[in-house]
Amino acid sequence: MHWQTLPALWLDLEFYYPHLSWIAGLLLKSAVIFGAARLAAGLCRRRSARARNWLWRVTLMVMLALPCWDWAARHLDIFDTAPVVPLAVESRPAPHEIYQKLFIINSDLERENLLRADAIRKDSPPWHAFGYNASDCKEFQRAPWRWLENILPPLWLTVSVALLLAQVWRARAAKRWLRRHARAADIQLAANLPLTADVFLHGQLKSPLIVSGKVPRIYLPADAQHWSRDELRAVLLHEIAHWQRRDLLWQKIGNLARAVWWWNPFARRAIAHLAREAELAADDAVLLAQVPAPAYAQTLVYIAARASNLHTPAAGIPFIGKQPLQQRIQTLLSPNHWRGKIGRLALTLIIFSGIFALLTVSVKVMWQSQILSPEKFQQWQRELDERWIRAPAAFSPEQQRLATETLAALKARLTAQRYVHLKHEVRTRKQDNVSGEIIFASATPGRLELWLDEWRQNYRADIQPERDARGNTIFLTTDTVIISVGKSTYYQWHQGDFHVASSRELSFGFERLPMFRLADEATQRLQTFLDSVGKNHYSNIKYEIGLTEWRDRPLIYFRVASYDRKDRPPLTQETYLFDAQQNYALVGHQNFDRADWELLASGTDADGQPYPQKYRVTEIDRYKKTTTVSDYEVTLFEPLKKLPKNVLARPAKVIVSPPSRPSWWADLLSGCTATELLGYRRFPDCPPIPATATLQWPPTTVTVGNGM
Repeated sequence: MHWQTLPALWLDLEFYYPHLSWIAGLLLKSAVIFGAARLAAGLCRRRSARARNWLWRVTLMVMLALPCWDWAARHLDIFDTAPVVPLAVESRPAPHEIYQKLFIINSDLERENLLRADAIRKDSPPWHAFGYNASDCKEFQRAPWRWLENILPPLWLTVSVALLLAQVWRARAAKRWLRRHARAADIQLAANLPLTADVFLHGQLKSPLIVSGKVPRIYLPADAQHWSRDELRAVLLHEIAHWQRRDLLWQKIGNLARAVWWWNPFARRAIAHLAREAELAADDAVLLAQVPAPAYAQTLVYIAARASNLHTPAAGIPFIGKQPLQQRIQTLLSPNHWRGKIGRLALTLIIFSGIFALLTVSVKVMWQSQILSPEKFQQWQRELDERWIRAPAAFSPEQQRLATETLAALKARLTAQRYVHLKHEVRTRKQDNVSGEIIFASATPGRLELWLDEWRQNYRADIQPERDARGNTIFLTTDTVIISVGKSTYYQWHQGDFHVASSRELSFGFERLPMFRLADEATQRLQTFLDSVGKNHYSNIKYEIGLTEWRDRPLIYFRVASYDRKDRPPLTQETYLFDAQQNYALVGHQNFDRADWELLASGTDADGQPYPQKYRVTEIDRYKKTTTVSDYEVTLFEPLKKLPKNVLARPAKVIVSPPSRPSWWADLLSGCTATELLGYRRFPDCPPIPATATLQWPPTTVTVGNGM
């Protein structure tokens, strides 16, 4: 594997496993930060413990801010720096090769195929799913280790909160235990102490301990009243040094970092180094107070010998803790003129270590094309100004009011009509634009009875296709029953057995009726339009909204146009027409590239919401040069609170369709063109349709009629 493949694998791992890659990135960055701190501490090994303690303080603060900083960089697009290893775009492997190497998915699907309509969340309105989130796709949910990916954030947060609560409870319990069994010391304190402290004796305490408060509270073992004056002074100087150096505050910060980074060994090692250097720095403060090093070392050994089976309460800093006593004594007895000082070298290392840690936190891996110099950035800015539309456009308060009122009415209607039971008839006329020949004309209408959950796209459709005078259908379909629930779609032809196929095996199954589809699209685009108002960004979409007249009726128009360049004509342009007098009902839709939709008559359901009772769809095929006009009439429209359970019940007998096409398809298609199959006439060179099979077009799909 080439070394440049690794960043590409990392980027694709982030695409499928954002939480796992985030955890791995945090672990890698913390390892680099810890390694740099260890290197700097090694260079300062002959300097003071105070300098090394500040080095680990800076390291701990950066590690504690690392999750928040990294999250902000991912979601707010800030704190980004150039990558350590920029990767050229042309060196990127093919996506399917990456997927196979990572064993992420079990097929050769690329990313674009994952951004499909099955990404819509359950119980989520259609207007909330515009611009599908790839992480909700079924392919992502089927990927290995998906369960671990889903539980990582809540697991991290839950354990961290539990550890924090446990630490707070233990600290409060320890303070209560200390106060309950302590008594004021009746010993003569040593003179020349830096500050006054409250000193107590505790019968069950083995090692001196300092606890935070308004004034320092020092707890001594009960036998401290028999200590010599010099021993007592050395112990008190050590504990007061912790107070003066804010070690108690840094102990709390370390406990917070230990709870947040409970799974990170590098953070826990940094906390251990911080505590060790804090003890050594306090020892240096004792020696700087003119306490002889041999005498102080003897005091350490004396107290440590009596503090066997040490039990330290979870509050304060003990005199004899978990730090290696041998190392403390060796450091005390070694001459060091840097005690209590930092020095220029150590200060420089601390500053540069902090800067390096911050840069490590903000590093990202990105493609070479994303890295822009100031000159390239200005050129890129000029190209954007020339090519794209800069939003927001100047929308007046009146235009925003029209959009807001129309959107609210659409949402209310789509919510009220989420579950419906309807029946409709359709008559289609298809004509050749060149010769004027009628390709298809309905003699008997097509009929549909539908039970639909619009948000989940669960439905049952009983279909009778429309036929011409010769009994042929426009798409060669027969009477069909389709039941779609979740991942599976069941379909029945000719009153036979039900077949089952997943959404991936069907290129398209039941397409929503135009009356639902256009209302959903208009709602999604109005929502996107209102979200973009006031935001300064580039876009290839231009929105217009205002008042107009159409067929002597005052209407609201909402136009959406997409551009390749803003100085060229639009690639696509769609106009939605709404009637404010009919509760902002959609009465027309124009698309200069595909089809027109026109409301002919409007009805009102039992809840007072309007619905299209009669409407017409005109579709122009510019490639085949045909025009298709379909007239729909809704004969029953019944909003429901829920779909009846028996409507979506799984059929008792289901046949699993083979993944490949039947052999008779190859025989049929070898002597018959697509145009011939779509026509209603039978050509002599086209083989007859098998009596036991029903042809659909496209061959691998179940087509249920125009607009359905």
